[in-house]
Amino acid sequence: MLQQGTYIADVAYFIGEDVPKMTGVESPVLPFGYSFDYINAEVLLQKAKVENGLLILPGGMKYRLLVLPDQKSMRPELLKKISGFVKDGLAIYGNPPAYSPSLSDYPHADKEVYSLGKKMFASDKFGKGNVYKRGESLKNVLQDLGVEPDFYTTTDSVLFIHRSLNDGDIYFLSNQSSKKVNLEGSFRVNKDLRPELWNAVTGEIRILPNFKQLSNRTVVPLQLDSNGSAFIVFRQSQREAVTDSNYPEKENVLLLNSA
Repeated sequence: MLQQGTYIADVAYFIGEDVPKMTGVESPVLPFGYSFDYINAEVLLQKAKVENGLLILPGGMKYRLLVLPDQKSMRPELLKKISGFVKDGLAIYGNPPAYSPSLSDYPHADKEVYSLGKKMFASDKFGKGNVYKRGESLKNVLQDLGVEPDFYTTTDSVLFIHRSLNDGDIYFLSNQSSKKVNLEGSFRVNKDLRPELWNAVTGEIRILPNFKQLSNRTVVPLQLDSNGSAFIVFRQSQREAVTDSNYPEKENVLLLNSA
């Protein structure tokens, strides 16, 4: 299930160029309800492009915000690439780079990085894109960009993964608590799709009849056992929303007595 479709993440954290590494740092921490990816310089330079304000990769990944690492170095060629992305409409978050991490073309490279960094971060707009400086709340930044949480609920013990299919959406929910939880999950799913519960342990698939559709969100009452998990799958369906319980009480239909 988690290999189907495309992983959904609104934010890409650039891991930086200071030292060779495979992953980065989630700094600042992303607000609950959003997902992120790490991205490196090679991908930004050779594979990424910007369309309609989104950073797009060949595999189908799309990000609305690029977060720069909390460091002052960046190669001139990479900064030029990122500045082009912002001019085309991408939003970035960070501080202006001040020098190159490489001694190549020193000191001209440092001057070039400092000049372009200062120009790009001179205001909150650069070309068609938005520029946000470190210190601003990421929650406020995403709200300013009109990016709603992908999933949220009243409890912070439930984590999620969202993957998009051509004909629907898959959410994997996991309860990190040792207690059973009842919740209303709010999903960023359009109103043409209906929720189903897929149980990976038993193989059971059943419709969740009780849900509400509000604008571009779907709200579903759910239950997760202690340290339990479930797939909530949204697909097209002819069934309309009803008020039946998603978790009806079980009834005894036959009592077997060995006597």
